[in-house]
Amino acid sequence: MTNTAHIPRGVESPVFWGSFVGILIGSFMAGLSYLSFGINSSWFTELIGTDPTRDRHPVVVVFCCLLCIRYYASIVFLTYDDTASPRVQALEVRARRAIFFIQLFLILGCNLNIAILPVFGGAAATVVIVAQASLLIGYWRWLWRVLLVEDENANFNVVKAMGDLAILVSALIFLIWELGWFEYNETGAGMCMGAILMIFLIECGTTYRQSLKSFVEATAEFLRENTRSQQQPAAGAGS
Repeated sequence: MTNTAHIPRGVESPVFWGSFVGILIGSFMAGLSYLSFGINSSWFTELIGTDPTRDRHPVVVVFCCLLCIRYYASIVFLTYDDTASPRVQALEVRARRAIFFIQLFLILGCNLNIAILPVFGGAAATVVIVAQASLLIGYWRWLWRVLLVEDENANFNVVKAMGDLAILVSALIFLIWELGWFEYNETGAGMCMGAILMIFLIECGTTYRQSLKSFVEATAEFLRENTRSQQQPAAGAGS
């Protein structure tokens, strides 16, 4: 049984759902801004050698926004369970510190992605995604034995690791297209998105399903406790 006593209650409260919806809306608005207004930073496009007049592909927006949601959800739904595991807690300090900073950058990267997509364009956004996905190689290296070999849910964790690898490969392909090194291929972009979505659906049907169920139950219990605590003083005042 995972020990979650040390996890702040705010993680399992409406605070999480508010931040999740905020990330979702922020991603959507950033995508609309990117498609409607284009790239506003000419110095950056000159620096990386891209043409600001090039077509802006909607699939890039879907790709960036989907990964914002995927990374944010996976960190909250899954990683808190990982770090709460007694076996993970037993890792050396260096490993736990590395895992923490990787998790931190994954969440910061989601917000960074929202900020830079409409200003600096798809190339900059995919650079952030490549950096996030590359760091996850180190994440799985630290957690290789405790989550991919000895864990009872090792098969599900392999699916997550494969999903992170698929994101890394797809992000590199998207970055090459955005830099103009190769002609953009709509079929290839669709295949990359299809692969990520397929793995994401498998995650939702396995690991995410249980994590989401636990989060909903914890949030409901949190709201019930707040309601009871508010009704008790009111009842005492009435008597």
